[in-house]
Amino acid sequence: MGGTSTGGLYGVIWVPDFHLQAILRQEPGLWRRPMAVVDPEEGEGRVMCMTSPAWAAGVRHGQTPTQALARCGGLQIRPRQRNQEAIAQDVLLGCAHARCAFIEDTAEGICTMDASGAGAFGRDGARAGQALLDELSGMGLRSRFGLAATPDLALCAARATTGVRPVLAAGNAGDFLSALPMDALGPDAGIAAIVAGWGIRTAAEFVVLGRPAVAERLGLAGTRLWDRAAGYARRPLRLVRPREEFFESCEMEFEVAELGPLQFRLRRMLEQVVRRLTASHRAAGALRLELGFSDGACHRVELPAPEPTLNQEALFGLLQNHLERLRAPAGVVAVRLYADPAQSDVRQRDIFE
Repeated sequence: MGGTSTGGLYGVIWVPDFHLQAILRQEPGLWRRPMAVVDPEEGEGRVMCMTSPAWAAGVRHGQTPTQALARCGGLQIRPRQRNQEAIAQDVLLGCAHARCAFIEDTAEGICTMDASGAGAFGRDGARAGQALLDELSGMGLRSRFGLAATPDLALCAARATTGVRPVLAAGNAGDFLSALPMDALGPDAGIAAIVAGWGIRTAAEFVVLGRPAVAERLGLAGTRLWDRAAGYARRPLRLVRPREEFFESCEMEFEVAELGPLQFRLRRMLEQVVRRLTASHRAAGALRLELGFSDGACHRVELPAPEPTLNQEALFGLLQNHLERLRAPAGVVAVRLYADPAQSDVRQRDIFE
C-alpha cells in the first residue's frame, strides 16, 4: 500500500543503536558485556555501535576492530546482521500500525506515524507514547518517542529524549527548537563536523546564520538542515502497510548439539512471535520450524495447533514434542520459527473442554 498523508500531529518512534539492538533482541544478556557491531562491507570493518560496557572501556564509533580491541581486550565483535535488522524493522512497523493506520517506514530504526486521527495520542500523547514503548520493550527494542506538529520536528523530539525521559512532546516549536542541540537535527557527518568547527552547538545558533548563507556554504543538504532547525520543514508521509509475517530467526555463533540450549533459544523466539501476534490482534493457527545443520542439511516441519491460540506454553509444547522425536544429522547452526496468523477462537467452550 502506498500514498501520501498530511495532518497536524505526528509521532516518531526511534530505536537508538538499531544495528546493535537487532542482534541483542535474541541475546539480551549481552547488554551487560562489552560488545561492538561492525560493518564487514566497509574494508576491515568499522565500529557502528556498542554496548555501555564497551563504551566505558574506550570503544568508539568509527574505530577498526584492532583499535577497539586495543582499548577493550574482552570485547566481543559481531558483524551487523541484516536479516535480524529486517525482522526488528518489521516489529517496529507492526507495533506502530496496531495503534495508527497511517505509518511511514522512514529509515532503519525509525517509524513515523500520522497521529492526527489516533485519539489516544491527541488526548494524552505522552501516555500513549509510553505504552507503545513499553510494548516494544517487551519485544526487545529499547525505543524513544517524539510527538510534534510535523514529521521532522517529531523526529527531532525523539532524538532529544533521554533514557530517563524517553517520551517528549514538542508543543511550542519555537521554544523547543531554540535549545535543541545540533545532533538532534540529524545532520550528516560531514556537515556536523563543519558546523561544529564554526562553534555552533544549538539549532537556534544555526538558524541565526540565515538560509542564504547556509545554502551558499553547505549546499542543498545544509538548506534542508536549516529548514529543519527553523521548523519550516514539512512533507507528506510515504505510507506503508507492514507485512503480516510473524517469524523470528537466529544464526548460532556456535553449533548446538544438545536439546536443552536449542529449546531455550526457541522459547525466547516463540515469546517474541506471540508478543507480535498479540499486538496485531491475531493468534497462531500453526507453527512452522526450520532448522539448519552444520553439515548443510535443513529440516522443515509444520505443526498445526488444535485451535488458534496465543497460549505460549501450548505452542511450546508442539515444538518440544517434535524436537524430542527428531534425530538431528549434525549440530544446529540456524533456526527460523514462523507462526501462521489466524483469528482467535472466541466461542463458548463446552464444560468438559
